[in-house]
Amino acid sequence: MYAGLSNYPAGVTGREYEIAGPDSEWTETKEVACGNDECENFEVEVEVECEVESFRGTWRAFWTCPTCNTDHEKEGEMADDYGPDPDEAWDSRFDD
Repeated sequence: MYAGLSNYPAGVTGREYEIAGPDSEWTETKEVACGNDECENFEVEVEVECEVESFRGTWRAFWTCPTCNTDHEKEGEMADDYGPDPDEAWDSRFDD
């Protein structure tokens, strides 16, 4: 970006998450545990529908506990959970 041609303060590009928003968003089922210690399913893994968003190699999932109705979020690295399977290209050669 050219100096002086932006309405952003110095050091701000406009590509920050707070300005640009997530790179992608989707809904997916995840196994998560409620972190509310007053919930009867505290730390019990359950499958819930999550709203997931990614930004620059990280993901963040948002969900509500079906038991106590508490909102939660969980985050991680895309490479850990959504990276390509290195064997997928090789294995697909034998699917015929």
